[in-house]
Amino acid sequence: MEFKPGTIKLIAGAELVSGLLVIVPKLLGHWSCLTFTGAACIALIMAGAIYTHIRRKEYQHALINTVFLLMALFVAFAGWPC
Repeated sequence: MEFKPGTIKLIAGAELVSGLLVIVPKLLGHWSCLTFTGAACIALIMAGAIYTHIRRKEYQHALINTVFLLMALFVAFAGWPC
């Protein structure tokens, strides 16, 4: 399964925005619900990455993305009560 360049740019943009949603509220000291939202988005992106790597039989990459998924879930649940 190959992705078109536009799809890859869209995924990269979603990852960038999600990462900013995790970091910026902590730096500003308010809007902490955005941290939860960003971490949840990263978790969804990582779940899709794991699925893609398993379909391609790239198990080492899937394992690395699983670690990223677990870290994103940790941050999301730590920021859950908003």
